[in-house]
Amino acid sequence: MGVVILLIWWAIIHSYKERTAMKLHIIHCMEKKLPLAPYTAESVMIRERYPGAKYYFFKMSLVIPWIFVILYVLLMFLA
Repeated sequence: MGVVILLIWWAIIHSYKERTAMKLHIIHCMEKKLPLAPYTAESVMIRERYPGAKYYFFKMSLVIPWIFVILYVLLMFLA
């Protein structure tokens, strides 16, 4: 049961990331037709200040459920 919950947790995080990426893509497309592009400017500033941070936190959020799966399985076999 615990493994199923952790897999669902991972799927939710992954789908949220995909949905957010699609929304940001739409916003960036809309900004091309506007005089200002605040989200694009924000993205540039974040990338300059924290290079690689976006991907680091996303990767960590996908790895954490798998760590719990491994721990859960190990506890099942060791108990």
